[in-house]
Amino acid sequence: MQAEFPMKNSPVIFSRRFLPLFVTQFFGAFNDNFLKNALLIMVAYQGTRSTEEIGLLSNLAAGLFIMPYFIFSVFAGQLADKYDKARYCVYVKLAEVVLMLLAAAGFYLQSEYFLLGILFFMGAQSTFFSPAKYSLLPELLKRDELMCGNAWIEGGTYLAILLGLTAGGITIARPHGDIGCGAVLVFFALLGYFASRLIPHTGSGDAGLRLDWNFFRQNWKILYETIYKNKIVRICVLSDSFFWLAGSLYITVTALFTRQVIGGSANICTIFFVLFSVGVGAGAMLANVVFKGRIAVSYLVILAIVCMSLFTFDLAWMAQAAGGSVNEEILRDAEIFHTFRFYRAAADLFLLAMCGGMWAVPVQSLMQISARRGVLARVIAGNNIVNALFMAGGAVIMGALTGGGLPVWGNLGLIGVMVLIGGALTLPLVKKRRKNFSSAA
Repeated sequence: MQAEFPMKNSPVIFSRRFLPLFVTQFFGAFNDNFLKNALLIMVAYQGTRSTEEIGLLSNLAAGLFIMPYFIFSVFAGQLADKYDKARYCVYVKLAEVVLMLLAAAGFYLQSEYFLLGILFFMGAQSTFFSPAKYSLLPELLKRDELMCGNAWIEGGTYLAILLGLTAGGITIARPHGDIGCGAVLVFFALLGYFASRLIPHTGSGDAGLRLDWNFFRQNWKILYETIYKNKIVRICVLSDSFFWLAGSLYITVTALFTRQVIGGSANICTIFFVLFSVGVGAGAMLANVVFKGRIAVSYLVILAIVCMSLFTFDLAWMAQAAGGSVNEEILRDAEIFHTFRFYRAAADLFLLAMCGGMWAVPVQSLMQISARRGVLARVIAGNNIVNALFMAGGAVIMGALTGGGLPVWGNLGLIGVMVLIGGALTLPLVKKRRKNFSSAA
Protein backbone atom coordinates (compact mmCIF):
# COMPACT_ATOMS: atom_id res chain seq x y z
CA MET A 1 0.00 0.00 0.00
CA GLN A 2 1.36 3.41 -0.98
CA ALA A 3 2.48 5.41 2.05
CA GLU A 4 1.66 9.12 2.16
CA PHE A 5 4.16 11.74 3.23
CA PRO A 6 4.20 15.53 3.56
CA MET A 7 4.89 17.65 0.46
CA LYS A 8 3.40 14.92 -1.74
CA ASN A 9 2.68 17.46 -4.49
CA SER A 10 6.30 18.67 -4.63
CA PRO A 11 8.47 17.84 -7.65
CA VAL A 12 9.97 14.42 -7.06
CA ILE A 13 13.58 15.55 -6.64
CA PHE A 14 12.64 18.12 -3.97
CA SER A 15 10.06 16.00 -2.18
CA ARG A 16 10.50 14.73 1.35
CA ARG A 17 9.79 11.28 -0.07
CA PHE A 18 12.79 11.25 -2.40
CA LEU A 19 15.44 13.91 -1.72
CA PRO A 20 16.95 12.31 1.45
CA LEU A 21 17.36 8.97 -0.35
CA PHE A 22 18.90 10.69 -3.37
CA VAL A 23 21.39 12.63 -1.23
CA THR A 24 22.26 9.49 0.75
CA GLN A 25 23.06 7.42 -2.33
CA PHE A 26 24.82 10.32 -4.10
CA PHE A 27 27.39 10.86 -1.37
CA GLY A 28 27.84 7.11 -0.95
CA ALA A 29 28.74 6.71 -4.64
CA PHE A 30 30.98 9.79 -4.38
CA ASN A 31 32.92 8.35 -1.44
CA ASP A 32 33.30 4.92 -3.07
CA ASN A 33 34.98 6.40 -6.13
CA PHE A 34 36.92 9.09 -4.24
CA LEU A 35 38.51 6.42 -2.06
CA LYS A 36 39.21 4.09 -4.97
CA ASN A 37 40.84 6.69 -7.22
CA ALA A 38 42.83 8.37 -4.43
CA LEU A 39 44.21 4.96 -3.47
CA LEU A 40 45.10 4.11 -7.09
CA ILE A 41 46.88 7.45 -7.56
CA MET A 42 48.78 6.95 -4.30
CA VAL A 43 49.86 3.47 -5.40
CA ALA A 44 50.92 4.66 -8.86
CA TYR A 45 52.76 7.88 -8.01
CA GLN A 46 54.08 7.55 -4.48
CA GLY A 47 57.02 5.30 -3.73
CA THR A 48 59.27 3.43 -6.13
CA ARG A 49 57.13 0.49 -7.23
CA SER A 50 57.67 -1.28 -10.49
CA THR A 51 55.11 -1.13 -13.28
CA GLU A 52 54.19 -4.77 -12.60
CA GLU A 53 53.57 -4.11 -8.90
CA ILE A 54 51.47 -1.04 -9.67
CA GLY A 55 49.40 -3.05 -12.13
CA LEU A 56 48.96 -5.85 -9.59
CA LEU A 57 47.81 -3.50 -6.83
CA SER A 58 45.47 -1.64 -9.20
CA ASN A 59 43.81 -4.88 -10.33
CA LEU A 60 43.65 -6.05 -6.72
CA ALA A 61 41.84 -2.83 -5.75
CA ALA A 62 39.26 -3.30 -8.52
CA GLY A 63 38.74 -6.93 -7.54
CA LEU A 64 38.42 -6.22 -3.82
CA PHE A 65 35.74 -3.59 -4.42
CA ILE A 66 33.55 -5.81 -6.61
CA MET A 67 34.08 -9.06 -4.66
CA PRO A 68 31.53 -8.25 -1.90
CA TYR A 69 28.76 -8.16 -4.51
CA PHE A 70 29.30 -11.90 -5.00
CA ILE A 71 29.67 -12.67 -1.30
CA PHE A 72 27.13 -10.47 0.49
CA SER A 73 24.39 -9.59 -2.02
CA VAL A 74 22.16 -12.50 -1.05
CA PHE A 75 22.29 -11.71 2.66
CA ALA A 76 21.86 -7.97 1.98
CA GLY A 77 18.66 -8.65 0.04
CA GLN A 78 17.26 -10.73 2.89
CA LEU A 79 17.99 -8.04 5.49
CA ALA A 80 16.45 -5.29 3.36
CA ASP A 81 13.27 -7.34 2.88
CA LYS A 82 13.05 -8.29 6.56
CA TYR A 83 13.46 -4.89 8.24
CA ASP A 84 12.15 -1.37 7.71
CA LYS A 85 14.30 -0.22 4.82
CA ALA A 86 14.64 3.39 5.98
CA ARG A 87 15.95 2.35 9.40
CA TYR A 88 18.16 -0.25 7.73
CA CYS A 89 19.73 2.50 5.56
CA VAL A 90 20.65 4.49 8.69
CA TYR A 91 22.67 1.59 10.11
CA VAL A 92 24.39 0.95 6.77
CA LYS A 93 25.41 4.61 6.46
CA LEU A 94 26.61 4.65 10.07
CA ALA A 95 28.92 1.80 9.11
CA GLU A 96 30.23 4.01 6.29
CA VAL A 97 31.14 6.75 8.79
CA VAL A 98 33.18 4.25 10.81
CA LEU A 99 34.90 2.96 7.67
CA MET A 100 35.76 6.48 6.52
CA LEU A 101 37.31 7.27 9.89
CA LEU A 102 39.48 4.19 9.44
CA ALA A 103 40.26 5.27 5.86
CA ALA A 104 41.37 8.66 7.15
CA ALA A 105 43.81 6.87 9.46
CA GLY A 106 44.99 4.75 6.53
CA PHE A 107 45.72 7.80 4.38
CA TYR A 108 47.50 9.54 7.25
CA LEU A 109 49.72 6.47 7.75
CA GLN A 110 50.02 6.07 3.95
CA SER A 111 49.29 2.37 4.33
CA GLU A 112 48.12 1.10 0.93
CA TYR A 113 47.39 -2.42 2.14
CA PHE A 114 45.28 -1.15 5.04
CA LEU A 115 43.35 1.03 2.58
CA LEU A 116 42.84 -1.97 0.29
CA GLY A 117 41.12 -3.68 3.21
CA ILE A 118 38.93 -0.61 3.76
CA LEU A 119 38.08 -0.61 0.05
CA PHE A 120 36.82 -4.19 0.38
CA PHE A 121 34.57 -3.22 3.29
CA MET A 122 33.34 -0.16 1.39
CA GLY A 123 32.35 -2.50 -1.42
CA ALA A 124 30.51 -4.57 1.20
CA GLN A 125 28.79 -1.44 2.55
CA SER A 126 27.63 -0.54 -0.97
CA THR A 127 26.45 -4.11 -1.46
CA PHE A 128 24.22 -3.88 1.62
CA PHE A 129 22.88 -0.45 0.65
CA SER A 130 21.94 -1.16 -2.97
CA PRO A 131 18.96 -3.54 -2.46
CA ALA A 132 17.38 -1.19 0.08
CA LYS A 133 17.91 1.86 -2.15
CA TYR A 134 16.20 0.48 -5.24
CA SER A 135 13.46 -1.42 -3.41
CA LEU A 136 12.57 1.74 -1.44
CA LEU A 137 11.72 3.69 -4.58
CA PRO A 138 8.40 1.90 -5.34
CA GLU A 139 7.38 2.39 -1.71
CA LEU A 140 8.25 6.09 -1.47
CA LEU A 141 7.09 7.16 -4.93
CA LYS A 142 3.82 6.90 -6.78
CA ARG A 143 3.71 4.71 -9.86
CA ASP A 144 3.84 7.68 -12.24
CA GLU A 145 6.85 9.08 -10.33
CA LEU A 146 8.94 5.90 -10.40
CA MET A 147 10.49 6.53 -13.82
CA CYS A 148 11.51 10.02 -12.71
CA GLY A 149 12.99 8.68 -9.47
CA ASN A 150 15.05 6.09 -11.31
CA ALA A 151 16.21 8.73 -13.78
CA TRP A 152 17.51 10.93 -10.97
CA ILE A 153 19.16 7.98 -9.24
CA GLU A 154 20.84 6.84 -12.47
CA GLY A 155 21.99 10.29 -13.50
CA GLY A 156 23.07 11.16 -9.97
CA THR A 157 25.09 7.97 -9.63
CA TYR A 158 27.10 8.65 -12.78
CA LEU A 159 27.66 12.26 -11.73
CA ALA A 160 28.80 11.12 -8.26
CA ILE A 161 31.17 8.59 -9.83
CA LEU A 162 32.68 11.29 -12.04
CA LEU A 163 33.03 13.82 -9.22
CA GLY A 164 34.43 11.21 -6.84
CA LEU A 165 37.07 10.00 -9.30
CA THR A 166 38.08 13.56 -10.18
CA ALA A 167 38.13 14.88 -6.61
CA GLY A 168 40.04 11.83 -5.35
CA GLY A 169 42.77 12.28 -7.93
CA ILE A 170 43.07 16.02 -7.34
CA THR A 171 43.03 15.83 -3.53
CA ILE A 172 45.65 13.10 -3.10
CA ALA A 173 48.02 14.97 -5.46
CA ARG A 174 47.94 18.18 -3.41
CA PRO A 175 50.28 18.98 -0.49
CA HIS A 176 49.07 17.13 2.62
CA GLY A 177 46.71 15.23 0.33
CA ASP A 178 46.64 12.29 2.74
CA ILE A 179 45.01 14.45 5.43
CA GLY A 180 42.75 16.12 2.87
CA CYS A 181 41.48 12.76 1.60
CA GLY A 182 40.58 11.63 5.10
CA ALA A 183 38.75 14.88 5.83
CA VAL A 184 36.74 14.75 2.61
CA LEU A 185 35.73 11.11 3.10
CA VAL A 186 34.59 11.61 6.69
CA PHE A 187 32.73 14.84 5.85
CA PHE A 188 30.68 13.30 3.03
CA ALA A 189 30.07 10.11 4.99
CA LEU A 190 28.55 12.23 7.76
CA LEU A 191 26.40 14.11 5.24
CA GLY A 192 25.16 10.79 3.87
CA TYR A 193 24.41 9.49 7.36
CA PHE A 194 22.39 12.57 8.39
CA ALA A 195 20.51 12.46 5.08
CA SER A 196 19.65 8.79 5.68
CA ARG A 197 17.99 9.73 8.98
CA LEU A 198 15.51 11.84 6.99
CA ILE A 199 14.36 9.00 4.71
CA PRO A 200 10.64 8.44 5.51
CA HIS A 201 9.77 5.19 7.24
CA THR A 202 7.32 3.13 5.19
CA GLY A 203 6.65 0.51 7.83
CA SER A 204 7.67 -2.12 5.31
CA GLY A 205 9.52 -5.27 6.16
CA ASP A 206 8.67 -8.90 6.70
CA ALA A 207 9.43 -9.52 10.35
CA GLY A 208 8.59 -13.19 9.91
CA LEU A 209 11.24 -13.71 7.23
CA ARG A 210 13.78 -16.25 8.45
CA LEU A 211 17.32 -15.40 7.48
CA ASP A 212 18.95 -18.23 5.57
CA TRP A 213 22.71 -18.32 6.10
CA ASN A 214 23.26 -20.98 3.45
CA PHE A 215 25.00 -18.98 0.70
CA PHE A 216 24.45 -21.49 -2.10
CA ARG A 217 20.81 -22.24 -1.26
CA GLN A 218 19.90 -18.56 -1.10
CA ASN A 219 21.71 -17.82 -4.36
CA TRP A 220 19.72 -20.58 -6.00
CA LYS A 221 16.42 -19.30 -4.59
CA ILE A 222 17.03 -15.75 -5.72
CA LEU A 223 18.54 -16.40 -9.13
CA TYR A 224 16.26 -19.28 -10.11
CA GLU A 225 13.02 -19.15 -8.14
CA THR A 226 12.72 -15.36 -7.73
CA ILE A 227 14.29 -14.07 -10.95
CA TYR A 228 14.40 -16.83 -13.57
CA LYS A 229 10.80 -18.01 -13.03
CA ASN A 230 9.46 -14.44 -13.51
CA LYS A 231 9.89 -13.93 -17.26
CA ILE A 232 9.71 -10.14 -17.23
CA VAL A 233 12.12 -9.85 -14.29
CA ARG A 234 14.48 -12.35 -15.91
CA ILE A 235 14.63 -10.36 -19.16
CA CYS A 236 15.03 -7.07 -17.26
CA VAL A 237 17.97 -8.47 -15.28
CA LEU A 238 19.72 -9.72 -18.43
CA SER A 239 19.10 -6.45 -20.27
CA ASP A 240 20.32 -4.38 -17.32
CA SER A 241 23.43 -6.56 -17.04
CA PHE A 242 24.32 -5.97 -20.69
CA PHE A 243 23.95 -2.22 -20.07
CA TRP A 244 26.39 -2.35 -17.13
CA LEU A 245 28.73 -4.64 -19.07
CA ALA A 246 28.87 -2.16 -21.95
CA GLY A 247 29.27 0.81 -19.59
CA SER A 248 32.20 -0.75 -17.77
CA LEU A 249 33.93 -1.64 -21.04
CA TYR A 250 33.45 1.86 -22.48
CA ILE A 251 35.24 3.31 -19.46
CA THR A 252 38.08 0.80 -19.87
CA VAL A 253 38.61 1.33 -23.60
CA THR A 254 38.25 5.12 -23.55
CA ALA A 255 41.75 5.62 -22.15
CA LEU A 256 43.26 3.45 -24.90
CA PHE A 257 41.16 5.18 -27.56
CA THR A 258 42.23 8.62 -26.34
CA ARG A 259 45.91 7.71 -26.38
CA GLN A 260 46.15 5.64 -29.54
CA VAL A 261 43.49 7.18 -31.80
CA ILE A 262 43.08 10.78 -30.68
CA GLY A 263 46.66 11.24 -29.49
CA GLY A 264 45.29 13.00 -26.42
CA SER A 265 46.64 13.47 -22.92
CA ALA A 266 45.02 12.54 -19.61
CA ASN A 267 43.14 15.86 -19.77
CA ILE A 268 41.43 14.81 -23.02
CA CYS A 269 40.59 11.44 -21.49
CA THR A 270 39.00 13.21 -18.53
CA ILE A 271 36.89 15.31 -20.91
CA PHE A 272 35.65 12.12 -22.56
CA PHE A 273 34.78 10.62 -19.17
CA VAL A 274 32.82 13.77 -18.31
CA LEU A 275 30.92 13.62 -21.59
CA PHE A 276 30.09 9.94 -21.02
CA SER A 277 28.82 10.53 -17.49
CA VAL A 278 26.78 13.58 -18.44
CA GLY A 279 25.41 11.69 -21.45
CA VAL A 280 24.08 8.83 -19.32
CA GLY A 281 22.43 11.32 -16.97
CA ALA A 282 20.92 13.23 -19.89
CA GLY A 283 19.56 10.01 -21.39
CA ALA A 284 18.09 8.98 -18.04
CA MET A 285 16.24 12.28 -17.74
CA LEU A 286 15.17 12.11 -21.40
CA ALA A 287 13.60 8.71 -20.75
CA ASN A 288 11.46 10.27 -18.02
CA VAL A 289 10.39 13.09 -20.35
CA VAL A 290 9.57 10.73 -23.23
CA PHE A 291 7.55 8.28 -21.17
CA LYS A 292 5.96 10.97 -18.94
CA GLY A 293 5.96 8.73 -15.89
CA ARG A 294 4.55 5.64 -17.64
CA ILE A 295 6.42 2.43 -16.85
CA ALA A 296 7.11 1.01 -20.30
CA VAL A 297 9.76 -0.42 -22.56
CA SER A 298 8.75 0.68 -26.05
CA TYR A 299 10.35 0.47 -29.48
CA LEU A 300 11.96 3.84 -28.67
CA VAL A 301 14.13 2.02 -26.14
CA ILE A 302 15.11 -0.55 -28.76
CA LEU A 303 15.90 2.28 -31.19
CA ALA A 304 18.11 3.91 -28.54
CA ILE A 305 20.03 0.64 -28.08
CA VAL A 306 20.54 0.27 -31.84
CA CYS A 307 21.76 3.88 -32.04
CA MET A 308 24.10 3.21 -29.12
CA SER A 309 25.71 0.39 -31.10
CA LEU A 310 25.94 2.55 -34.25
CA PHE A 311 27.79 5.33 -32.41
CA THR A 312 30.11 2.65 -31.00
CA PHE A 313 30.77 1.28 -34.47
CA ASP A 314 31.59 4.82 -35.63
CA LEU A 315 34.25 5.04 -32.92
CA ALA A 316 35.59 1.67 -34.09
CA TRP A 317 35.65 2.97 -37.67
CA MET A 318 37.62 6.01 -36.51
CA ALA A 319 40.11 3.81 -34.70
CA GLN A 320 40.53 1.49 -37.68
CA ALA A 321 40.96 4.39 -40.10
CA ALA A 322 43.50 6.15 -37.87
CA GLY A 323 45.79 3.13 -37.85
CA GLY A 324 49.14 4.21 -36.50
CA SER A 325 48.99 7.81 -37.69
CA VAL A 326 48.66 9.48 -34.28
CA ASN A 327 49.65 6.88 -31.73
CA GLU A 328 53.37 7.62 -31.69
CA GLU A 329 53.13 10.80 -29.66
CA ILE A 330 50.86 12.69 -27.29
CA LEU A 331 49.69 15.90 -28.92
CA ARG A 332 49.21 19.13 -27.01
CA ASP A 333 45.63 19.79 -25.87
CA ALA A 334 45.46 22.95 -28.00
CA GLU A 335 46.25 20.87 -31.08
CA ILE A 336 43.63 18.27 -30.21
CA PHE A 337 40.92 20.92 -29.94
CA HIS A 338 41.57 21.89 -33.56
CA THR A 339 41.01 18.40 -34.93
CA PHE A 340 37.76 17.08 -36.36
CA ARG A 341 38.35 13.62 -34.86
CA PHE A 342 38.18 15.02 -31.32
CA TYR A 343 34.71 16.50 -31.86
CA ARG A 344 33.52 13.42 -33.73
CA ALA A 345 34.66 11.16 -30.89
CA ALA A 346 33.18 13.50 -28.27
CA ALA A 347 29.82 13.50 -30.06
CA ASP A 348 29.82 9.71 -30.40
CA LEU A 349 30.64 9.18 -26.71
CA PHE A 350 28.02 11.63 -25.51
CA LEU A 351 25.29 10.30 -27.79
CA LEU A 352 25.95 6.62 -27.11
CA ALA A 353 25.93 7.36 -23.37
CA MET A 354 22.64 9.24 -23.73
CA CYS A 355 21.17 6.24 -25.55
CA GLY A 356 22.42 4.09 -22.67
CA GLY A 357 20.49 6.21 -20.18
CA MET A 358 17.39 5.79 -22.35
CA TRP A 359 17.96 2.04 -22.13
CA ALA A 360 18.67 1.62 -18.43
CA VAL A 361 15.91 3.66 -16.75
CA PRO A 362 12.82 2.04 -18.34
CA VAL A 363 14.25 -1.45 -17.83
CA GLN A 364 15.07 -0.82 -14.16
CA SER A 365 11.63 0.72 -13.53
CA LEU A 366 9.87 -2.23 -15.18
CA MET A 367 11.89 -4.66 -13.07
CA GLN A 368 10.86 -2.86 -9.87
CA ILE A 369 7.13 -3.03 -10.56
CA SER A 370 7.21 -6.56 -11.99
CA ALA A 371 8.80 -8.21 -8.95
CA ARG A 372 6.69 -9.12 -5.95
CA ARG A 373 6.96 -6.37 -3.34
CA GLY A 374 7.97 -8.71 -0.50
CA VAL A 375 10.99 -10.02 -2.40
CA LEU A 376 11.99 -6.90 -4.34
CA ALA A 377 15.17 -6.27 -2.33
CA ARG A 378 16.27 -9.85 -2.99
CA VAL A 379 15.54 -9.37 -6.70
CA ILE A 380 17.75 -6.25 -6.66
CA ALA A 381 20.43 -8.25 -4.86
CA GLY A 382 20.24 -10.98 -7.49
CA ASN A 383 20.41 -8.35 -10.22
CA ASN A 384 23.58 -6.98 -8.58
CA ILE A 385 25.15 -10.44 -8.63
CA VAL A 386 24.41 -10.91 -12.33
CA ASN A 387 25.64 -7.35 -13.10
CA ALA A 388 28.89 -8.05 -11.26
CA LEU A 389 29.33 -11.37 -13.07
CA PHE A 390 28.86 -9.70 -16.44
CA MET A 391 31.27 -6.86 -15.65
CA ALA A 392 33.93 -9.15 -14.21
CA GLY A 393 33.60 -11.61 -17.07
CA GLY A 394 33.68 -8.83 -19.64
CA ALA A 395 36.81 -7.33 -18.09
CA VAL A 396 38.58 -10.72 -18.14
CA ILE A 397 37.61 -11.44 -21.75
CA MET A 398 38.52 -7.99 -23.05
CA GLY A 399 41.77 -8.02 -21.08
CA ALA A 400 42.72 -11.37 -22.59
CA LEU A 401 41.82 -10.25 -26.11
CA THR A 402 43.70 -6.96 -25.74
CA GLY A 403 46.72 -8.79 -24.34
CA GLY A 404 46.49 -11.12 -27.33
CA GLY A 405 46.80 -8.21 -29.71
CA LEU A 406 43.19 -7.13 -30.36
CA PRO A 407 43.39 -3.47 -31.49
CA VAL A 408 41.26 -0.64 -30.14
CA TRP A 409 38.88 -0.79 -33.09
CA GLY A 410 38.36 -4.49 -32.39
CA ASN A 411 37.53 -3.75 -28.74
CA LEU A 412 34.98 -1.13 -29.77
CA GLY A 413 33.48 -3.36 -32.42
CA LEU A 414 33.03 -6.14 -29.88
CA ILE A 415 31.33 -3.74 -27.46
CA GLY A 416 28.97 -2.64 -30.24
CA VAL A 417 28.03 -6.27 -30.85
CA MET A 418 27.41 -6.78 -27.10
CA VAL A 419 25.08 -3.76 -27.12
CA LEU A 420 23.10 -5.28 -30.02
CA ILE A 421 22.81 -8.56 -28.12
CA GLY A 422 21.48 -6.60 -25.14
CA GLY A 423 18.94 -4.95 -27.46
CA ALA A 424 17.81 -8.32 -28.83
CA LEU A 425 17.29 -9.57 -25.26
CA THR A 426 15.31 -6.43 -24.42
CA LEU A 427 12.96 -6.71 -27.42
CA PRO A 428 10.55 -9.23 -25.78
CA LEU A 429 9.81 -6.64 -23.07
CA VAL A 430 8.08 -4.49 -25.69
CA LYS A 431 5.64 -7.25 -26.65
CA LYS A 432 5.18 -8.47 -23.08
CA ARG A 433 4.58 -4.96 -21.83
CA ARG A 434 1.96 -4.23 -24.49
CA LYS A 435 0.21 -7.50 -23.85
CA ASN A 436 -0.02 -7.34 -20.08
CA PHE A 437 0.00 -3.67 -19.11
CA SER A 438 -2.26 -0.91 -20.32
CA SER A 439 0.30 1.78 -19.48
CA ALA A 440 2.67 0.74 -22.24
CA ALA A 441 3.88 3.35 -24.65
